[in-house]
Amino acid sequence: MNEIDNTATVFHVSGRKFFDPEIWRAFETRENVAIAAFPQGVGAALERFQALQKVPMEQLADWAEIKAGTSVCSVGGGWGFEEVVFFNRGADVTILDIDEYGILRPLAERGHLEMNDGSEVSRSDRSVELMIQDFNRGLPARKFDVLYVSSLTPNDLRLGDMIRFRGRTALNGFLNRSAQLAGMLVGKRWRFFPPWEEPILPSLARFAADVLDPGGRLLIKFYACPPVTRSRWYVPSLKRQLARHGFALVSVIRNEAVHQRHALLAVKLGSAEADAMVDRLSKRGDVVRNLSVRDANPHQVREIYSARFA
Repeated sequence: MNEIDNTATVFHVSGRKFFDPEIWRAFETRENVAIAAFPQGVGAALERFQALQKVPMEQLADWAEIKAGTSVCSVGGGWGFEEVVFFNRGADVTILDIDEYGILRPLAERGHLEMNDGSEVSRSDRSVELMIQDFNRGLPARKFDVLYVSSLTPNDLRLGDMIRFRGRTALNGFLNRSAQLAGMLVGKRWRFFPPWEEPILPSLARFAADVLDPGGRLLIKFYACPPVTRSRWYVPSLKRQLARHGFALVSVIRNEAVHQRHALLAVKLGSAEADAMVDRLSKRGDVVRNLSVRDANPHQVREIYSARFA
């Protein structure tokens, strides 16, 4: 364990144990942990999510070219429900989380996870870097190949607030409601996204620019936000914001059934190799029918989630 910037606590823990639901079950029982968001327990939730998310996450990992040796930083990764797919591919995984539930730090500090002391470890027990810190504080001198963000609460909620009747966004909300009503008259599901707004949390965009070198990939998944992908102005707004930070938007893929859920992939520019990567990745993505299988059972996964990759 060591300190970064006097604010972050860093643990290098056994990946084999970190992603093991049984370790979490034992910890919850011993420490009498209860989290309202997961009434069935984190261990049970981890086991269920690992099964349900395997197919979609494998597809997204293929799209972003996450493979053995790829360094991945997951902002708000929590208990690694999805990041286990990256780890199992041989990627070097860093989970950056504020630990709002107060469970990650004690899990590591009280010996429930084996600490890797820097000595040679086998491939079957590679370490996960668990960093407890707010990403807004930055990571001095750190670079990654991929920055992964999945349903980061302030990012999702901010996107939703942009088109609601509330304070400075009241005009945005009015225009969005007008677009909905106009669409109903012609049998369309129109939405309005204000082109003068920045879809991604500005501090997150700056963080991505800081931790990714040219050719680095930014992969963001949105869950809890309005169906902004229905708006013709949403993607242009994304492109403008990302361009200001040196990124090229590769594509936005959306949930065909639930348009609130979508993902984007962008590449940090600045080299010929990065330009070539943008062209290569642009040819691989297609429309994704379902980016979330939270409400599905394992037998439905292949039917409700599909994506085609060249």
